[in-house]
Amino acid sequence: INLWHLPTANTVTVNNGTVGNAVVGINLDNVDPYYGAGLNTIVNVNGTVVTGGTTGIRTRTELLPSVPFYAPNTLGGNTTMNLSGVTVTGATTNIAAIAPTASAPFTATITVNNDSEINNAGTAGILVSGLQASATVQNNDASINGNLIGIDVDGGSATITNNHIYDNGIGVRFTNAGFGTVHTNKFFDALPQEFTRKEATEIGLQFKLAARTVDEVLRSASGTTLTRIKAGHYQRK
Repeated sequence: INLWHLPTANTVTVNNGTVGNAVVGINLDNVDPYYGAGLNTIVNVNGTVVTGGTTGIRTRTELLPSVPFYAPNTLGGNTTMNLSGVTVTGATTNIAAIAPTASAPFTATITVNNDSEINNAGTAGILVSGLQASATVQNNDASINGNLIGIDVDGGSATITNNHIYDNGIGVRFTNAGFGTVHTNKFFDALPQEFTRKEATEIGLQFKLAARTVDEVLRSASGTTLTRIKAGHYQRK
């Protein structure tokens, strides 16, 4: 399903159904390879199941590697996707928001909520790539699990709240100046007000979190929702 240039007051919605083994299962782009830049577009995806393929669901605000056939290679607006109760499983990257620094002032934004299931991705369950990309991942008790990286924030920003994130190679990763908050997730809520790394890894086992996943959560939350008192000792804010 390919979506582009839908600046309508009646938001376009994809409801239910299944998509399987596509290069990109559901795609929202700002630049079309034939007709170039579109305007600001918001798309809702509710209850759809996407399996396999290269990328399950993607919103992208980025210049194309080659000039469109009938228009300049320029950007014209933001792309926004709201995912609710979706299941995305078994793609190389399950969900992606992509907007590099060069896309400014335009953005790519994705929200994943309402008990969505994001699992078994070859690389990232949710990828947030580029300074102009952002994600809100919230209220997903149905779980983000079995991915090489559960949520990978590579240069973008993410707010990660009230999710069940477990059994990933790395639960949450921030790289290349990526930033955000990780709080009120099941593992995080189980941590006492003050604790050591050893105590955190023991609690992590209750949620099937590997020690390296716990270390990544502690690292990414330090300075935002955690204070690192000294080496191996933390305090919740």
